[in-house]
Amino acid sequence: MSKRKDERTENKKRKAMAFLALVKSTEDNDTSPAKKSKVESHTGTTGSCNNGPIPQKEKSMSDEMYDEFKKKRKENKELIMQRPKVFLTLDELTRDNPHHVDDNGVKIRPPLFMSDVQHLLMFAVLQEYSSFKPRWCRLLRVGKITKVVAVVLDSLSAQEYERFPGSLPTLHQAFDIQADIIAPVQYASSVREDIMNVPIRLTSQADVVQLVKQKQKDGIKISPQFFKNTVAKTQLWQSYKNLKALMSNPLQSLELDSSAKPDSEIVAEAQNGLQNIGEDSPVSTFEQDKFDRRWLMLNSAQMAVEHIPMPGGESNRSFYGFKYTKKSYSKITRKSPLFAIDCEMIQTKASKMDLARVSIVDENLQVVYDSFVKPRAPVIDYVTQFSGITEEILAPVTTRVEDVQKVMMTCLPPDAILCGQSISSDLNSMKLFHPYIIDTSVIYNLTGTRQKTGLKKLTSIFLGRDIQSNSGGHCSVEDAMATMELVLLKLRNEMNFGDIKIKNVKTTDYPETGLEHSGRDEDEGLDDSQLDNSCMTVTRSLELNGVSDKMKRKRLFFQQEGCKFIENFLHRMEKHSKKGKIIDEPASVADYPVTVPVVSCSSDKESSKQTLAQLAENTFCFTHLYGYRNFLRTCGHGTDQDKPETAEELKKCLWKLDRRFWKILMGLPERSLFVVILPGREENGVVYSAKTFAKIT
Repeated sequence: MSKRKDERTENKKRKAMAFLALVKSTEDNDTSPAKKSKVESHTGTTGSCNNGPIPQKEKSMSDEMYDEFKKKRKENKELIMQRPKVFLTLDELTRDNPHHVDDNGVKIRPPLFMSDVQHLLMFAVLQEYSSFKPRWCRLLRVGKITKVVAVVLDSLSAQEYERFPGSLPTLHQAFDIQADIIAPVQYASSVREDIMNVPIRLTSQADVVQLVKQKQKDGIKISPQFFKNTVAKTQLWQSYKNLKALMSNPLQSLELDSSAKPDSEIVAEAQNGLQNIGEDSPVSTFEQDKFDRRWLMLNSAQMAVEHIPMPGGESNRSFYGFKYTKKSYSKITRKSPLFAIDCEMIQTKASKMDLARVSIVDENLQVVYDSFVKPRAPVIDYVTQFSGITEEILAPVTTRVEDVQKVMMTCLPPDAILCGQSISSDLNSMKLFHPYIIDTSVIYNLTGTRQKTGLKKLTSIFLGRDIQSNSGGHCSVEDAMATMELVLLKLRNEMNFGDIKIKNVKTTDYPETGLEHSGRDEDEGLDDSQLDNSCMTVTRSLELNGVSDKMKRKRLFFQQEGCKFIENFLHRMEKHSKKGKIIDEPASVADYPVTVPVVSCSSDKESSKQTLAQLAENTFCFTHLYGYRNFLRTCGHGTDQDKPETAEELKKCLWKLDRRFWKILMGLPERSLFVVILPGREENGVVYSAKTFAKIT
C-alpha cells in the first residue's frame, strides 16, 4: 500500500515540476496573453510540448520543490478568491419555476425583464442592502467589486448582434455571460425607466426607519454596518414566540362560524352558476384600514420572483391561452376592492396540474363565485386528499377554463386587487394576467427569510381556527375566506403585524402612508404626472398620452404609477453612502428627477470619456450611447439597410460603437462589473428583442 502511495506522490511531483517549469518560462519571457494560451494548449499535464518531452520528466522532484509548488498553488487560490465572479443560473431558474411547462411537460425558461438587470446592478452596488438578488445569474464575492458601470447601446437589438458578429467583436468575445430579455418597448417602457425606478418595499423602508430611530435615540451618526449588526441579527425564535402577542387586538368583525359547508351544498352552489361580481359587489371596507392597502401589493420585482404570470413574454409557449382579467384597468387607489381567490387543481395527461375548482370571496367574506371546472386533458389523478375533487363531482360539469376567464373579464371591477396564498399557482391554473396582487405568503413572514408559511399554519396562529383538516380534501371556499381574513387582519393592525423583518416598525413611522391626515384619498384630484413631478423621484421617458390601451395595460405590470411606491436608483444608493452618476444626451436630461446627478454629453465620444472620468468619485455610472440610434434616423428604417452601401455604413457604425464601449471596458479598474444593454426597439410594427451582457474586469 505504501509503494502505491509513493508512486502517486512521485507522479504528483513530476507534474508539479512541469508546472513550475512552465511558470518560470512565462515569467522569464514577456509573453502575451494570446501566446500564453497557445503555449498552455500545446502543453499537456504529462509535461510534453512541441519540442518533445521535457528532459526532467523522469526526474523526481525534491521535497523542497514540492513544497514550493504547494505554496504557489495556495497563493493562486487566494488570488482567485480575491476576485468577484459572475455566472448564469438560467438552468436553475428554469428548474425551480413550477409553472413554465409546455403541453408535453417540458420545462421552459421563464422570460427575463429589464428589472432583472436592475437587480444585478443594485446587488453589485448595495450588496446585502439590495432589495433583491439577481435570479438569472450569481455574483460571487460581491464585496470585492470596486466599480459598477452599465452602458446602454440605444436602439441596438439582439438581431444586430447575431447578424453582424464581425462588427461587434467585443460583445462576442469579451463578456462572461449574456442573456436574452424582453424589450421594454413591448410594455410601453424604456431601459431608463426600468433601471432607474426602484420599487419601494416595506422592508427597505423599515431599514431607514430603524436608522432614524437609532439616531434620535443616541444622538450619533449610525453607519449601515452598525444597523446590520444591531438590528438584523435579532433572535428570530424569540420574535416568532412574540407573534401571538400581536393578536391582542383581533379583528372583531371577522368572527364567523368556522364550520365549513357540506360538500353537497357547495356542489349545488357551483352548479347554480356565478353571481355577478360587478353589479353586486359590496362597498370596500377601506375606512377600517390603518394604512394604505396598496403597500401590501406585490411590486413588479416581487411579481417576477414569486412567479406571477406577467405579459411581455407571451411568445413563451407556457403562456399559450393566457388572457388579461380586463381589457383595461382603472388606477389603483386605497379604496380599491379586495377579492380573495383560491383554486383546486388535479393532475392530467398534460403532465401538469390543471384547474378543477375556483372560488372567490369579497372583503365582506361573501362568496361571489364558486365553480368546478373540467380540464380538457384526460385526468390521471384527482388528488382527492388535497383537492377534494372526485370523478363523480366533475362528471356533470361543463365549465371550462375559458368560461372562468370570461367571468373574470366580465365581472371583476377594473381596479380589483386579487388576494391569495401563493397566488401564482391560482393565476397560472386559470391562465390569467392581473396587475394588482396581494400574496399572504409574502405579507406574513414568520421566518425572517423567503421561506414561506402555509395557509393552514397562518390561519391557526392568527385566526385561531383549524382549516384543511377534512379527510375529504381541501375546500377552496374555506381557503379563500381564510386568505381574505388574513389580509383584512393585517390592514386593521400595523404594517409590522405578522412580519418579523419589520416587527419594530409601526404605521406612524411612515407618515406618507397614514390615512388620518386627510379625509380624502391622497391621490384624489392629481394625475400621475403631477404626482411624479411633485416628489421628483420618478424617471419618465415617454408620453403616455400617445400610448394605446393595450400597451398601458401591459405597463401596469412593470411600472407602478404613483410616487409613493418607487424611488430613484441613485437616491437608494445615497441612503447607503454610495454615489452614482448618469451620463446621457441633453435631450434626455429632463426625463430624470432634478435631484439626480446627470452629466449631459453631446456625443458618444464625450460620453465614453466622461464615464471613466466620473468613476474617480462615483461607484456607479449609467451611460447611454446613441451612435446606432442616430444612424437609423439618418439612413431611415426598414429595407434601406439591405442596400449594399447602407449595409457597409451600418457595419462601420457598429464597429465604431463597439470601439466606444471597448475603451470604457479597457479603462475600468480591476474587479469592476461592466454591463452592456441592448434595449431593442420597435420598427414598422416589428419588435426587435433585447439582450444584456456582463463581465468582471
